[in-house]
Formats: sequence, C-alpha cells, structure tokens
Amino acid sequence: MSHTGMQPGAALLPRIPDESVCSTLLAQIPPQVAAHSRAVQRLALEMCDALAAHGVRLNRSLLSAAALLHDICRTEPNHAFAGAQKLRDLGYPEIADIVAVHHDWSGEPFDESALLYLADKYMQGDQRVTLEERFERSRAKCHTEQALCAHDRRYRLALEAQQQYDLLIGEKQP
Repeated sequence: MSHTGMQPGAALLPRIPDESVCSTLLAQIPPQVAAHSRAVQRLALEMCDALAAHGVRLNRSLLSAAALLHDICRTEPNHAFAGAQKLRDLGYPEIADIVAVHHDWSGEPFDESALLYLADKYMQGDQRVTLEERFERSRAKCHTEQALCAHDRRYRLALEAQQQYDLLIGEKQP
C-alpha cells in the first residue's frame, strides 16, 4: 500500500458503475431511450467480442457502462455534453469521456469511444439498421446548412469507424 492508502496502480483503473447503478440511472430516462441504450450496449459488446477474437482488447466493462449511459441526458440540449457532465459529477470520468464524444467522435483512435459511436449509429431506436438507413432518416431533421454539414461529417466518421473495425477483424462486419 502507498501512503495514500491505495494499492499501487489502483488509481489507474477506471471507476465503472455496475449494472445496478446503470439500471437506476436508466430508470430516470424515457423507456424508449433506455431501450435504445440497451440495444446499443448489446451491439457494442457483440462487436467488442469480435474484436477480442481477433486480438484487439478493449475494456469491455467500460464499454458496457458507456453504452448503457450514453443517452442519459438525451432529452436535454447538447445531450452528449450534458450526459458527460452528469457522469463526471457522479464520479465516472472515464465513462464521461466516452459519452462526451458518442455524438461527435474525433476519428482516432479506434477505442471504446469509436466502438460506441459506431454501435450507436447502427441503431434507430432499438432496431438495427444500416448506416445508410440511419443517416438517410436523420438527414430529414437537418434544416440548416450547418446541420447538414454536421450530419454529413458524422456519416463520414461512421463509415470511417466501420472501415477501421473491418480492418481490425479482417472481414466485413457487423
């Protein structure tokens, strides 16, 4: 033990909410948003397992919690930022970092954030759709040039994330 009372290296491990905490938080959001989050979690974990089978190791527990909680503030403006802030306030900074970029992933590296971004884009509500279907449907909500540009950027990033995923597993998926 160190002088702080913690095991050496313990501070390096992310603090991850367990299933009970996630369920309590999901109970506070609209049921259709919670159903979407659970569907995103299932797909993200399926994709994570495919990556693991090809030697790519991501933090499955971190991804699972982030997927469940990514839309925790979906009904608020700038929901990714609001959700990240709420999770930081609750003491989950690593989950918050992933949630913060689930709507606007940076494009690098392919990590838990990228996998959540991609899995989220494959879900319309709690239904699995193609990237093309998802983005075609959401494009109709874009009423300004700025919104259209952001939409097109997100679509390109989703295609990029899919290409990176495909390279990592060595085949066309999911």
